[in-house]
Amino acid sequence: MPEDHDNREEMLTPQEAADWLKVSVDTVYRWIDEGTLPALKIGGTYRILRSAVLAMNATGRDAAARGGKRQGEAAEGEDR
Repeated sequence: MPEDHDNREEMLTPQEAADWLKVSVDTVYRWIDEGTLPALKIGGTYRILRSAVLAMNATGRDAAARGGKRQGEAAEGEDR
């Protein structure tokens, strides 16, 4: 029986994700290390779901720049 590849989501390299997000590839790796941008390590290289990049572009990139806090959230031990 043939496999259905139509349901597979596109995976991006860190460089492709950086290009989409208009940041450096080092920033993408930092976000991966921090857990801000979810990624899979496949064969020693990272792959990032396109949907995660789109979500980061829509909301998370600004939060990542503020240390993972969304607008209006105070950092731990910090008053608003």
